[in-house]
Amino acid sequence: MLIMNNTEKLKKDGILIFNQVIPENSLQKLKNGFYKHDDFLKKHGLKSKEKDLIEIRLGYEKILDFCPEILEIINYQEINKILNDYLGNNFKIINVYPTISFPVKLDMNEKNVYESDSSICIFHHDQIGKQLKLIIVLEDIEENQNCLEYATRSHEIKLFDRLIVKFLNIFGFYKNWNKNIINHIYRKLIGKPFQYLEEEKIKKKYSVKQVCAKAGSIYLFNTNGYHRQKPATELTDFSKSRNTIFLDIVPSESFSRAKLKMEFKSISKDNFEKIKVFI
Repeated sequence: MLIMNNTEKLKKDGILIFNQVIPENSLQKLKNGFYKHDDFLKKHGLKSKEKDLIEIRLGYEKILDFCPEILEIINYQEINKILNDYLGNNFKIINVYPTISFPVKLDMNEKNVYESDSSICIFHHDQIGKQLKLIIVLEDIEENQNCLEYATRSHEIKLFDRLIVKFLNIFGFYKNWNKNIINHIYRKLIGKPFQYLEEEKIKKKYSVKQVCAKAGSIYLFNTNGYHRQKPATELTDFSKSRNTIFLDIVPSESFSRAKLKMEFKSISKDNFEKIKVFI
């Protein structure tokens, strides 16, 4: 029986997990830097929604100064190989940011639920085309503590969808579109936010994987696939946060089309030289 390599697994399922691959000494440095950076953000008021978005992004990109080990991880042999195989040589990092995420309750009967903070708990795709998120896990992620839920294989573009997109391309619509189109158009026609899909429809069509991982793990997923933060349950401890570092990584040809991307102008000269090859 043939055994799939990691790139093949990622292409097939849309998600891949490396359990506890970060050495303990590197993990401890990452955690120390992560919490010092969080103190920096608080000190400068950069966790407030009232701050200018550009100023906030400049503050968040400084995570590379506090946690330079992030770039070492990108150069791990297996990680780098997967990124090159999946996204192509000369892939680009468009964002690097820390996240401290607390559990959220979801009530689908809530008014304007798609515009609320709990919308992250509704299955959605990221509307950006081919992109991988690489997540560095700093503290254990448990099943009932807002873990990621991913609809495996939902990133795959069905043949009928591809044919529809080709037809629409003739008239100049949906150029560079590389995700499923039928649900997108249907939801637009009925006046619902097109990036979302109801839980019952997800679970009817796909197998949902919960990403529970130990500190020091890394996971990657294709953001064209439907995913969400697991809603809080009666077993959830609302005092616990999910502490991670996210990287948004795209093929080089998608770089110019990305609407939000960091320029890493605020980081040190040494660290800029290290990331320059990826931007």
